[in-house]
Amino acid sequence: MKKILLLCLLIPLIATAFTISLLAAEVTTTSLSTEVKVVDRLGILSEEDKKSISPSAQTDTHGIKLCLITMQTAYSDDYLTKNEIYTLLDFSDWGPQKIHAVVLVVRMTGANNKFYYDMYTYGNATEIFSDYDVNRILDTDAVYDNLKAGNIKDGTAAFFSLCADEIDGHYKALEAKERRKPLVVVLIAAVAGLVSAGGSVLGVVLYYRKKQHGITYPLDRYAKLNLTHREDRFVGSYVTRVRIQSSSSNGGSRGGGSRGGGGGRRGGR
Repeated sequence: MKKILLLCLLIPLIATAFTISLLAAEVTTTSLSTEVKVVDRLGILSEEDKKSISPSAQTDTHGIKLCLITMQTAYSDDYLTKNEIYTLLDFSDWGPQKIHAVVLVVRMTGANNKFYYDMYTYGNATEIFSDYDVNRILDTDAVYDNLKAGNIKDGTAAFFSLCADEIDGHYKALEAKERRKPLVVVLIAAVAGLVSAGGSVLGVVLYYRKKQHGITYPLDRYAKLNLTHREDRFVGSYVTRVRIQSSSSNGGSRGGGSRGGGGGRRGGR
């Protein structure tokens, strides 16, 4: 019996070690890409300004482009269309792959020379930034105060820094989740093995105890039941209705709107 118990305990340990060897994860690194593509139609940014608005070189945007467009429009609600943005940024030169980008459009209106700014997301960036994230970034003091005052360099630098941090944090969280997967599988396998071993041990113990103890009371000799009557009686029925309301609201974020879709304007100030 001791040999059987030892074997039952060794099986899950061997299975766990085998699972660890199969699920060893490799940690990969990605190349950093944080340069901002600038189309300055207003002509208010120097070459040095264009370089200074890029996020820290230690922040990885994981292939998501950061783009800035400055331009003049007649009215405050003259928003750019997707085709206009693609044309201005010349996305066709970026190859046939799907565009993943965060675009900031800073507009100066011709009527009152006030500044307005809008945030657009495309591809994976649309999934990364919730509406709450968009509103948080657009309303950050360093972004709002500078851009509304016409301080484009400092306002855009703050904007792209926040966006890059959000993107990098998103992918780091995904990588951490992937690294935890083998550990979770191992823990599940170990628990399952221990439960299985415990069941085997319990079965062996109960089997041997059963062999040592006989029947203490002969129920078949002193307690009998003879069923002489059987009856089925219907007592009633009930019908329950539950009304399920459908909703077209996307929800899910404090800013309103949805996270999915092909991309477009997400908000502006």
